[in-house]
Amino acid sequence: MWRAGRLLASLVGVAFVATPAWAPPINTNVALPLAQGELVWRTQLRFLGKSDDPSPMAREIDVLAVPQVLVYGLSGRTALFGVFPYLDKELSLTAPDGTRVTRGDTGLGDSRIFARHDVYRGDQPGLVRRLAVIGGVKLPTGEDNARDALGPLPPTLQLGSGSLDYLVGAVYTHQTLREQFDVDFIYQLTNGANGFTFGNRLQFDVAYSRRLRPRTLGAGVPNVLYGILELNAFVAQRNRAQGTTVMDSGGWEVFLSPGLQRVSRRDVLEVSVMVPVARDLNGAQPRSDPTIVLSFRRNF
Repeated sequence: MWRAGRLLASLVGVAFVATPAWAPPINTNVALPLAQGELVWRTQLRFLGKSDDPSPMAREIDVLAVPQVLVYGLSGRTALFGVFPYLDKELSLTAPDGTRVTRGDTGLGDSRIFARHDVYRGDQPGLVRRLAVIGGVKLPTGEDNARDALGPLPPTLQLGSGSLDYLVGAVYTHQTLREQFDVDFIYQLTNGANGFTFGNRLQFDVAYSRRLRPRTLGAGVPNVLYGILELNAFVAQRNRAQGTTVMDSGGWEVFLSPGLQRVSRRDVLEVSVMVPVARDLNGAQPRSDPTIVLSFRRNF
């Protein structure tokens, strides 16, 4: 269970970016333009959990993730992104003697640096269509050799993987004055460190956004309410430890994620709940619980 102190400490400064009278979906990338020289900051608050472990350990995992995002418009077609997550990880399990043991760590996780470049523009009056490619790296900025009284923390509980990984992907956006459709995929090619290699990972997202209030836009930029529905899928290969495949790892999960956004000229307040609706995990693994996402975005 989350302690109230953690929530209050993490609620300090949750922000991002929004174009006037429109905002990107909450859990899906977009191909919308960023002006040259524009700098953007974003923070999200994500509560993730896993439970319902079929193994005798009855593992329960709680993760508080607060990613800090910086975006810079390098040109009218290219934007640079930096993602720097703060993580609070906690694992509770049943030891062989039957007692419950709690382990965890807190601090900076692995960072991601990547670029997004438009390769297609099909803009018309009242219509924006963009296709962009994404490429970058995941840097080993998180601690990967943390220990507690029981010894080294398991790799899945470390704040970082210790490896330099690579990211490639693409994103497409179709936007009208009232609706927006986005689809993306991001593939992460992983390398090993400390005798352990996480499996390669694919993320695939589809999002539909629609303006709910007001029904028509007048002069200026009013406060606007949007409804969002996203489908977020994650596929991972099995991990490897000391050259041996970890059978209880990898698989796929799909989340259905409804959300709401309140957009003003410079700010966006939003909330989303990622509900797991389908999965096929390899071996005995804890299952994902619903993920709660809170965010406040600002365009400077």
